[in-house]
Amino acid sequence: MLVLAPPRVSQHERRRQQNQQGTPMRRASIFTSSRRCWPKFLGRQEAQAMRLNRHPQEILVSRLYAANQDKIRDHFLRLDILSRRARFCGAISDYRILEYAKNIFRGDSMVCGASVDGQLRGIVELRGDFHSWPTTKEAAFSVEPDWQNIGIGDALFERMFAMAQNRGVRTIQMMCLKENSRMRHLATKHHTLLRSNHDAVDAVLHPYWPTLESVMKEVVGETRGYAHRLFE
Repeated sequence: MLVLAPPRVSQHERRRQQNQQGTPMRRASIFTSSRRCWPKFLGRQEAQAMRLNRHPQEILVSRLYAANQDKIRDHFLRLDILSRRARFCGAISDYRILEYAKNIFRGDSMVCGASVDGQLRGIVELRGDFHSWPTTKEAAFSVEPDWQNIGIGDALFERMFAMAQNRGVRTIQMMCLKENSRMRHLATKHHTLLRSNHDAVDAVLHPYWPTLESVMKEVVGETRGYAHRLFE
């Protein structure tokens, strides 16, 4: 018995038949992949911003005070194991975090926070003695894991640098583990001198004297923060 092969149907004809039957062809989409990959033409920061539906313009950076200690404590507690290790250069328990947050404003420490929709998501601390000369301060950053790569680190760095510059700080020191690629990238991006040892990286930055731009950056930022707190 002779069996005839079914006639070959072109893609155009198959699409026409499916449209007549009310069954549209399934089209490939970059968003339906099981791996949920973002388009290759998007950078990592843009892809993360799209996923979170957040943009750097929505980040509010303002000075934090003793009245904000509860928010600071909760921010530190939301850090995962890797983020805690990156911030404190080692493992740290919840109890140690509570003690650290309680004493964060001792001495001459200055703290700024980055908030999105009223929720604190990142912190920069500027620690050291403002009364010595030349003034040397140490900066430390923390950003919650789900809110990284959308510009919070850059916003905190710029505010920290302006605050230090406006107060005559001559040297800013930062330290991170070698594995902390985000911190090393942030430091390199702002032309910081890096020095490595066996397991850590020291970053040194020398601010200029205060300028009109640095003063206005801090004034405008604090004005925005104050206005935001009035309507919370």
